[in-house]
Amino acid sequence: MYMKGLFQCFEKIAARETVNRDISGLSPGCLLYHVAHHLIIFRWLPDCRPEILRILHERMNVSVHVIEILPPKHQRPKN
Repeated sequence: MYMKGLFQCFEKIAARETVNRDISGLSPGCLLYHVAHHLIIFRWLPDCRPEILRILHERMNVSVHVIEILPPKHQRPKN
């Protein structure tokens, strides 16, 4: 049931039936969809398909996990 629900969310994202939050400030082109207790981070590929990058629990720090998506040359320096 749990996995089925996640895959239904992926299908909704692909059909553009979700309201997403733009998190391009953390990583260019990234969007976030909040469903139940999860955050799905994705971006659109050039062929208009969504690329699911991360599935996080809502209590996790999005900034840390989005930074991990970036290749090393694009990461912000750590303080």
